[in-house]
Amino acid sequence: MLIRLIKRVPPLLALYRKITGQGSRERQMGETLADIDPKHLARYQKACEWLEPGHRVLDVACGCGYGSAVLADAGAGKVFGVDISEDALEHARQHYGTNAAVTFLKGDLDSPEWKQNVGEEPFQLAVSLETLEHMPDPRHYLRDLAELMAPGGRLVVSSPNAEANPLVVDGVKVNPFHHKHWTVDELESMLPETGFSLETWFGQTEDDMVERGARDEAKYLLAVARR
Repeated sequence: MLIRLIKRVPPLLALYRKITGQGSRERQMGETLADIDPKHLARYQKACEWLEPGHRVLDVACGCGYGSAVLADAGAGKVFGVDISEDALEHARQHYGTNAAVTFLKGDLDSPEWKQNVGEEPFQLAVSLETLEHMPDPRHYLRDLAELMAPGGRLVVSSPNAEANPLVVDGVKVNPFHHKHWTVDELESMLPETGFSLETWFGQTEDDMVERGARDEAKYLLAVARR
């Protein structure tokens, strides 16, 4: 009964997760790739399918930086990992900054100023995994990304699937850090408004595999859009 009451009050739920360690699931803080949740790695590995050798790549909301390292090791010419947390970036530089192709930068995605630090040369690939659900309205952020992309460049984004992984269950918000979970139809509608067109999407189920389709079963969506 007490836990159910706590879950109805987002500040109490955030404190509960911090005390119990559950809040750490919002960031993967492993020191090696072997320490990272396979579901998180699978999303970056899928994103690498749209990466060509020498591409300039943005890894936005990069967290502890393991994904930026995955992209660099896959052949990216340059990867900029951007995150708002200095603690996460310090971890990234310490454990995932050995590849010279990777640069980690601090940036607040709610402010357009973050774009100034990544240079003027356009990007062929932008990866933004588990980011949209943390924003009240991600349209301004997606428009900022579109301005940085080369024509024909790809954006790979992921989000909890609102159809199979709703944010509110029995009137209770299950994650106090999230503003909204998205559906395929909503992404398909929003992306053209922000300068992208949805090319394809994948659903990630509990078996850690990212598969095409599985709309009703997938806990997470991964969408690929073209600039």
